[in-house]
Amino acid sequence: MIEPAEAHTSAGLAARRSVAWAQALAFVLARCCSSIIRAVGVQQSSAALSRVGFGFFLVVAMNVCVTCCALIANDTVPPNIVVFTFVQAFAPDSAASP
Repeated sequence: MIEPAEAHTSAGLAARRSVAWAQALAFVLARCCSSIIRAVGVQQSSAALSRVGFGFFLVVAMNVCVTCCALIANDTVPPNIVVFTFVQAFAPDSAASP
């Protein structure tokens, strides 16, 4: 298998490590949810979900739509020209102040 060139850079390694952590977190959360559903019972879980109502599914659907729109928008913009960190984004601009 031929690996992309960015996989050997530090940014590529950090991205792969970040994906690995996200997958591990998703696995742990899925395992916790399945354990709770098994302990409580499927019938009681679905009854509680039906009491919450249609609004829960509406909120989840809206979250999915926002995430998809953000992913599409991120793919349509040109590559980052200026790269800055989170701290730099909120740091006071010394050039703007007198």
